[in-house]
Amino acid sequence: MDRKFPNELTDDISDCLRDDPRTLLSCALTCRDWLSRSRRHLWEYHKLVITSVADLAFLSDRLARPENKQFYSDKDTTMQIREDETRPFAHTVPLRIPGSFLPRLESTKFSHIGTDLGDHSPRINWHNSFFQPVLSSYKAVTRLKLSNCHFHVASILRRLLYALPALRAATLVT
Repeated sequence: MDRKFPNELTDDISDCLRDDPRTLLSCALTCRDWLSRSRRHLWEYHKLVITSVADLAFLSDRLARPENKQFYSDKDTTMQIREDETRPFAHTVPLRIPGSFLPRLESTKFSHIGTDLGDHSPRINWHNSFFQPVLSSYKAVTRLKLSNCHFHVASILRRLLYALPALRAATLVT
């Protein structure tokens, strides 16, 4: 007799385990029915998408856990940061997620940083520590993409590019 949990139940269990990568990996290896949803959550550990302060807080907490460090040090990682124009946070990402948390971060994409919403848009104050030593701690970043980003002065862009020690390619998209 074939005994099988309903898919909704296995999906719910995997969703509850989303912050426990070791158990997710065990679930993925248990049987084919557990593989799909577990794999989706495990993929979140290698493609980081940050679109809000809440996402940033969630990821920084997840990355700070010692039991999760293996999942970020073994595989190449990409990070996408889409600025919230009403509440800028992208300039705080390296402070909340230091480069030591993501030793294999290869590619980073920033979008909508400093976009101008008129007289009421908040202006980003780029602190000097953002560039050196904080941003320079991302030693494995070789690709940087800036999409729809506006810098008030060109020196900010120059400092951003020079702060990444392994940067090989930078793409600017308007």
